[in-house]
Amino acid sequence: MKVEDLLSRLDKVKVGLNDSWKARCPAHLDKTPSLTITVRPTDNAILLHCFGGCPHEAVMEALDLVDADLFNNNGTTPPPRPKDTGRKPQEPKAKTQAYPTIEAAIQAVQGTHVATWDYTPSFCVARFNTADGKTFRPFHHDPDGWRQGDPDGKLPLYRLPGLMQSEGPVFIPEGEKHVDALRALGLNATTSSHGSSSAHRSDWSPTAGRELVLLPDNDPAGEKYDGTVAGITLALVPPASVKILPLPGLPPGGDVIEFIEARTAEGKTPDQIRDEILALANEAEEAKDENRLPQPVRASDWLRVALTPPEQVLVDTLDRGGKCMVVGPSKSRKTFFMIQKAVSIAAGIPDFLGFEIPGPRPVLFFNLEVSEFHMQRRLSYVCHGMGIDPGALDNLFVVNLRGHHIGLHRLDDLRQMAQDYDAEVVMFDPLYKLHDGDENKAQDVKPVLRMFDQICEDTGASITYSHHDSKGSVAERQTIDRGAGSNVIARDFDTAFYLADHAEEDLLVVQTITRAYKPREAVSVCWEDGAFHLTEDDPVLKTRNKSGRVGPDPTNQDAVDLVLTEPMPITKFFERLRAAGFTDRDARSTRDGLLANGTLAQFREAKFHGFTWIGMPDHIHAKQEEAENAQKP
Repeated sequence: MKVEDLLSRLDKVKVGLNDSWKARCPAHLDKTPSLTITVRPTDNAILLHCFGGCPHEAVMEALDLVDADLFNNNGTTPPPRPKDTGRKPQEPKAKTQAYPTIEAAIQAVQGTHVATWDYTPSFCVARFNTADGKTFRPFHHDPDGWRQGDPDGKLPLYRLPGLMQSEGPVFIPEGEKHVDALRALGLNATTSSHGSSSAHRSDWSPTAGRELVLLPDNDPAGEKYDGTVAGITLALVPPASVKILPLPGLPPGGDVIEFIEARTAEGKTPDQIRDEILALANEAEEAKDENRLPQPVRASDWLRVALTPPEQVLVDTLDRGGKCMVVGPSKSRKTFFMIQKAVSIAAGIPDFLGFEIPGPRPVLFFNLEVSEFHMQRRLSYVCHGMGIDPGALDNLFVVNLRGHHIGLHRLDDLRQMAQDYDAEVVMFDPLYKLHDGDENKAQDVKPVLRMFDQICEDTGASITYSHHDSKGSVAERQTIDRGAGSNVIARDFDTAFYLADHAEEDLLVVQTITRAYKPREAVSVCWEDGAFHLTEDDPVLKTRNKSGRVGPDPTNQDAVDLVLTEPMPITKFFERLRAAGFTDRDARSTRDGLLANGTLAQFREAKFHGFTWIGMPDHIHAKQEEAENAQKP
């Protein structure tokens, strides 16, 4: 295969030097790319190495490849055949001697037998003390009896029969003794054989769909083992639910047995230790396999599942984990709007410009544009305008980042900060400070939007970001198209607030689009004493022709209604049409159409500076007769 084909199977690929790349290793839960890919210049063979310690076989199995696939001849010729050395092909490995009982097989091993751990009725592992130290030997049963060594194929998990019959969470430590210690507390537990580097050799399919809690030893080998197990079990069908629980207070190299012994020394009973482990497992975060796509679900089954409704940040408008965009023209006080929203949510103010807030939430506000001094002044100004005491803002955290380059390379820092402060709402002001490219190019802004998705997914927080308007009159464009730049920005949100100039000075129109909830009516707001406030003014947009009411497009009937009871001068008719939302062109076109089909009629007074009247045909006829009679002697 070509190296490009291999790279397409990997995640987070980064280009290195001299025909090399780095990527996340698919054989373990790899947060930082640890797999190197190089091309050997002599024969174009692809070489793989996981610095996380995964064996070559585990990486190849995770990629669903065989070694022959790693030869690259530009896709045109097969890899070179090995030279004929004259040696005979290697014979299959000879079977070890069979014994009638497991006891006889164990006695045949040199050394002192210490313990035996039964995985299944036909597979076990025994420990021996020899002159060279301790050693472990596997034994399996076949039709001829008990043999030393592993059986063909994948190995079973420890205490598999009990695992298959159990319910509830399954704890996975490293080593059989640890499993037995947990089972003595009344907990379900299992593990794989042959130590921390051999997890890939076991059959983990019995854990599919189960809730797993991995208990790593406090050393690099323990972390690697749990990463491998997590990667395998998350890829099962259905995937397991996996939590990784580093037990608190372990010394370097410590394990679950030392945890249990420490709690026992404190006077705790087995039941109390079990309950503590269960409580810790309940609080542990669930691991995720970022390389795996969600699997299809059968709709008939899915519709029977009672899903938990999302928590709402703004009632029927914005959920936790959702993305919100604030769009407005220059000098529309977008930053103040963002600050007021942040203050309202952090302090739990019940109402934000007509949007209900169910309760206070921690808010993390990334200020990317304004200097620290002016950000503080703006925040103080908004608090004063809202009547908020600064002491009520323990839930609001501001990060002043003007002058710092914040991009995708800082994603982990931003995500970690959100987690450290338990943020449920994360705000970025403004968007353009987060990308280095051209906002008109989708490929330049998509990575930032994916960064938002990842923060939402990893932290459960909702994200709000501000963005500027494109040039031109907003009333002449659909609301969703007002944001500047690529249409990807304009449509990649769950909720959007659009600020636009009102027809009246010192007012703004706030329009809202929600993807998951019913539409909200536009409102008018004014800026007064340091905060935005709702007004009772109709939300009429400022346009070049001073029309543009927010709402449904005006119709012919709207024009007819203006003169339904009495005629009016044509100049006044056009003024009323513009006030109703007609543009000049639409007003004239509507007038002409209604006159042509006979719905309306008009006539001009036969005198100097006489009016042209328009109205219902019978009213105009009466008006015309009245004018003619007035001219008679």
